[in-house]
Amino acid sequence: MWLIALGAVIAITAEAFVSWRAGRPAYTLRETELTLALAAGAFALAYMLPPAAQWAPRFLHVTPIAMPKGWQGAALLTILGDFTLYWSHRASHAFRWQWAAHEAHHSSERLNFLASLRQGWTDLPAGIWLYTLPLAVLGFDASQWVAYYGINLGWQMFVHNEWAPRLGPLEWILVTPSHHRVHHARAAGPNAHNFANIFIVWDRLFGTFQAEGEKRVAVFGVENRTFDGVFDAAFGEWRKLLTGLWQRARASA
Repeated sequence: MWLIALGAVIAITAEAFVSWRAGRPAYTLRETELTLALAAGAFALAYMLPPAAQWAPRFLHVTPIAMPKGWQGAALLTILGDFTLYWSHRASHAFRWQWAAHEAHHSSERLNFLASLRQGWTDLPAGIWLYTLPLAVLGFDASQWVAYYGINLGWQMFVHNEWAPRLGPLEWILVTPSHHRVHHARAAGPNAHNFANIFIVWDRLFGTFQAEGEKRVAVFGVENRTFDGVFDAAFGEWRKLLTGLWQRARASA
């Protein structure tokens, strides 16, 4: 896993340097500070989730289904995991209490490798993790889970950028930076498209695909929303949601 972390640091550093030399810096101090703060909290909170998912069958007294060993099982887990993450991600934009947890990821106004690590802190109470829980009853071994998370993290980092061109025939199968720029466009918000993590075929199959168009998307973030620090990014939408519910409850009392 340390090799993945080292590769991520090298990629982020290279992107920052090259974009700076090109005259459009991909990173600003304020954006970087907010991303690092959100990422640190999210990783601390999510550290226990993969082990919890693997222990769930024992807790629920469920016998895992036998899965292929080696790379075949890792490939199958990547496909099944991406399918469940598509629905999890789509739900995060469809239901407000799940958007409240996911909004932090869309708070970045620059799309860069580091922005892929900008995650919210409330996925657990929002129930976003429930969509991937069925994977827990499938008997994948620990090495296959490591490979799955590594592939998913690596691809998500790659597609978060403003500079990559379209990738030809790969655009029909894989999520590309062009697809993901559409997803992060500021006007998209909860009504976004292109929810898949690795395989864009899910969006094409289920009617949520949208191409970038001739003009490259260059404005990102959440429309009509500014973020006043890390706690506002992590909990601001929850505050508005709960305040609105409280006011409606008092009005109907």
